[in-house]
Amino acid sequence: MRLIQITEDNLSKYKSEMKLAGLCFAKSTTLYKIMVENQMVGFTGMIWYSHKIRHKNSFIFEEFRRKGYYAESKIIVEQMAHLRGIKILEGTATKMSRQWYLNNGYEITKEYAEYTTLTKRL
Repeated sequence: MRLIQITEDNLSKYKSEMKLAGLCFAKSTTLYKIMVENQMVGFTGMIWYSHKIRHKNSFIFEEFRRKGYYAESKIIVEQMAHLRGIKILEGTATKMSRQWYLNNGYEITKEYAEYTTLTKRL
């Protein structure tokens, strides 16, 4: 698996799916397509700070779900944080992804109507 940086224009054909899933990305979000064997299986976004990574919404296309790609992409983000010396990961989770964060060492920091913010110290 690889994460390859893209622009929001690259995701324009997925806008309706993104809206249905409750996903949105801030202008400061760096977007990545999630690639497995030269095929895009989804995308994710991150906002980079000097002391933390805010992991924004991730989306795995329906036909690729339940294969571990979501979890594997999160492991890559942790590895990226380690390489940059970042010790704090912050996740923005929809109802669909919230339990994954809780099962993987994140703690809830704030709950909103549409999403939850969670934090993990590395």
